Amino acid sequence: MKPPRPKAFDGAKWIWADGAFGENVYADFFFDVPFSSGDDITLFISCDHRYALYVGGAFFDCGQFSDMPKFKVYDKIDLSGVLKEGKNSVTVSCWHEGRETACSCVQPHGVIFSLEKNGRKIISSSKEILSRKNTAYREENVGSNQIGLNSVFDATAPLPARAPSVEVEGPAKIYPRPNLMPELSEATKTKLVYSGAFEAGERDEKNHGKTPYFALVRPGSKEKKPRFLPDKEGIKLTGEKDGCFALFDIGAETVGLLKLKIVLEQEADVYISWGEHIDDGRVRSWIGGRNFTRVCRFAAGETEYIYPFRRAGLRYVQLNVFAPSCTLKECGVIPVEYPLDKSGYFSCSDSLHEKIYLVSRRTLELCMHEHYEDCPWREQALYAMDSRNQMLCGYYAFGETRFAKSSLTLFPKTIRSDGLMEMTAPTAHSRPIPSFNAVFFVALNEYLLFSGDKDFAYSTLEEAKSVLDAFESRMNNGLVEIFEEGPYWNYYEWQKGLYGGISLPDGKAFPDAPLNAFASLAFAAAANILSANGDGRAAHYETLSKTINKTLWERFFVPEEGAIAARITDGKPDCFAQLTQALAVCCGAVPEDQIDGILAKTVSGDLLPATLSHSVFLYDALMKRPEKYAKFVIEDIASRWGKMLLAGATSFWETEDGADAFSYAGSLCHGWSAVPVYVYFRYVLGLYPGGAKKIDCGLTGVDGKAILFEK
Repeated sequence: MKPPRPKAFDGAKWIWADGAFGENVYADFFFDVPFSSGDDITLFISCDHRYALYVGGAFFDCGQFSDMPKFKVYDKIDLSGVLKEGKNSVTVSCWHEGRETACSCVQPHGVIFSLEKNGRKIISSSKEILSRKNTAYREENVGSNQIGLNSVFDATAPLPARAPSVEVEGPAKIYPRPNLMPELSEATKTKLVYSGAFEAGERDEKNHGKTPYFALVRPGSKEKKPRFLPDKEGIKLTGEKDGCFALFDIGAETVGLLKLKIVLEQEADVYISWGEHIDDGRVRSWIGGRNFTRVCRFAAGETEYIYPFRRAGLRYVQLNVFAPSCTLKECGVIPVEYPLDKSGYFSCSDSLHEKIYLVSRRTLELCMHEHYEDCPWREQALYAMDSRNQMLCGYYAFGETRFAKSSLTLFPKTIRSDGLMEMTAPTAHSRPIPSFNAVFFVALNEYLLFSGDKDFAYSTLEEAKSVLDAFESRMNNGLVEIFEEGPYWNYYEWQKGLYGGISLPDGKAFPDAPLNAFASLAFAAAANILSANGDGRAAHYETLSKTINKTLWERFFVPEEGAIAARITDGKPDCFAQLTQALAVCCGAVPEDQIDGILAKTVSGDLLPATLSHSVFLYDALMKRPEKYAKFVIEDIASRWGKMLLAGATSFWETEDGADAFSYAGSLCHGWSAVPVYVYFRYVLGLYPGGAKKIDCGLTGVDGKAILFEK
């Protein structure tokens, strides 16, 4: 993509509010828009880090694609439907986080915008636009060590006078949003779980989530009938000690903007916390340095509060109100969802598998906003391995290629001086995961297969070629040597011996089987993309893949074990895992006459099992012999995903340990766990680019529609 600065921004300047520089600052920009019935009013806008729009003082919309300085993106928004006859006051509020997180990178302060009325420009950002620092938000703030900063908001704080803006430096090129904007809908209905009084003790100003998590709570009298919000009359809460407490259930995993409407008799602090479960009798508002609490101070009277600058992934909302009483009229979220075509379906005579399909699809939806994200609760980050699963399933569930393309676009923009891409995109602070760098090319090749977009696949491959070069430069005696742990993370999956931490003995690099299988897959994917574009370099990468395959088998297959070791440690084979066997089969390292033996060992129960995230490789490997293992695959899905449903899951988890994983920080909605969607469509229905056949997996009454295959 090589667009110049769009004409919509001709004459517009990057601006910021004077005095609002620094980390974690908010700025407001003000202008009036004249409107008559029938006018078309369009806003073009880009900023760092997020923006929110208010028309006539009421919240209207929010956004900003997760971008970076070298790939700055603008949104195009139709304001016509919200404007009233006459002059309309419009406020653009911006949040500059200014910190590297798992889902964002540091960019300069700035916003640029332009408004067109019936195709003619009427307003552009300039020094003449009045603005101010929004001092209701506190700068020194509590963070969550992956998703970034939370907010401390004081609605009673005095705000500075409006003043002319200042011009700032900003990117010369601004690209149109590569996908659609997420849509907002009506706030959720929530059910009161219980309420009562609480005693917080000393408040923790460094970790706000600790205050509600460790507070002593005494539930009040049990409600005689269910109580729900929103409610015009509201729910009256009373408390003692420090104040009143309430816990609300949305009913299912949801992603959106926190919304509260509260009536107070006196000025008070309100802690709004959120979580995916209440295993602890309350939400897990603080865990291992992660804070899931917004702190607010509201004046007496009725206040409506919406935090528009970051989505929350949750099922439950918890309130700790530092007042003897209050009335709640709303307490929930405004759902934020990417617009999708949901006309595709999968059905069969087994209701369990139908339910698994629907919840897998819902899990995908909940992890789609600016780009694919690993989870909506803890990180909201774009990973190459996670998103490969999501893209693969999204092609079938939604016929969605545009969204996949927009995610793939971001990764090469993070390439470092060592030739590798960062762990997540868009970031510039993380340890690269070499295996994820390899999986990127698998995902890029699959995008080509499902979309037919040869030009994008080819140009993106060229942009990311340094990654292939980095792998090739580490080849020694036919195998890629692993990277140094510390600057890099040699992660494969969350299984003992496969999630990194293996140091180089005496500082000497060595090869292992999983990385080489991933590298082989990457080289083969690159060969296919190049071949599709008539590029003669395809033969070179095909040769690299075949060389690795041959050497991997010779080096790591252990005849007495009948399996492939992940590595050789002190001269001894070490770590026998399902994933290693599956990867070796998928990349072609296992000779044809040895596949049956390797697959038999894979399902023997003697190996470390593959986790949910990498089960896609296990199932692909087993389906090399569908007559033996097709029913095993379906039964395995029924067992593993069925257990999550029986535990009450409304979206599928990061690992089978659920919320207790990772020292009680496990995600209950993780996009990589949508794998069953792919299995149902590719194998049960027999749909795959280039042709496939239905496989008897033991399911009857099978039917379905994949949108891409209907075109």
